[in-house]
Amino acid sequence: MLCNLVQWEEKTPYQLWNSQAPSINKLRPFGCRAWVQIPEANRKAKFDPIAWEGIFLEYTNQTKAYWVLRVVDKAIIISRHVKFDESVFPSFFIKSTNTPLGFPVFNFSFNNNHQSQDLDTDISDLPSDSATKGDVFHDTLEELPARRIGMIGPRHPTLISSEIRTNNILPFNRRAYKTNLTKNTVVPNNYKSAIESEEEKEWMLAINKEPLNMEKLGVWSIENRKTNSHPITTTWVFKVKRNHNDEVIEHKA
Repeated sequence: MLCNLVQWEEKTPYQLWNSQAPSINKLRPFGCRAWVQIPEANRKAKFDPIAWEGIFLEYTNQTKAYWVLRVVDKAIIISRHVKFDESVFPSFFIKSTNTPLGFPVFNFSFNNNHQSQDLDTDISDLPSDSATKGDVFHDTLEELPARRIGMIGPRHPTLISSEIRTNNILPFNRRAYKTNLTKNTVVPNNYKSAIESEEEKEWMLAINKEPLNMEKLGVWSIENRKTNSHPITTTWVFKVKRNHNDEVIEHKA
């Protein structure tokens, strides 16, 4: 604790304690564009986007993370892996009755017990030019269509009394992968296991295809075996080729 007798000299406690000004490099402007990294578990295909576009709202108090409003569905998410574009400030432009456009100021109060909901904003319910200057900021910009605005509030009551865990609901394009797992395709580790498996026909086609490919590519030349020559033993290696939905499309040997 700093002593009351210390002369502040218009300095912050950090400056008095460390003899240097605090760094502001980690501070970000509120309302700027933010790109939130999409977790790998949420990427359904190889070439899917790797980041969500959002708007930076505020810092979290408990962890070194950021509150970001995701533009695609107006959901508010918390993440540490965020990149900022401090030159762009997205806004939700609301059409006003007069020439200037009104920018309503929304008070977002964050509560972990509440969920983000999408509400269709009615233009007639928004503040007009008769509101006070503290409520609406006016500017002369070209008109833009109304946008859907994500609001924070209590969960809407439903007929379902128990909680629905959405993480147990598979997306449509991931159901083929789950169905494929029930088939339980076992990759054999030797030739005997391959010809005795339930997919014997597929593995035999792969086995017969491999020598034909070798002959076609000229990997070897056929010659008579000499009496003093010793053949080299070989080992079959089996694997399956899958598509982006993790479905088996080819057996290889």
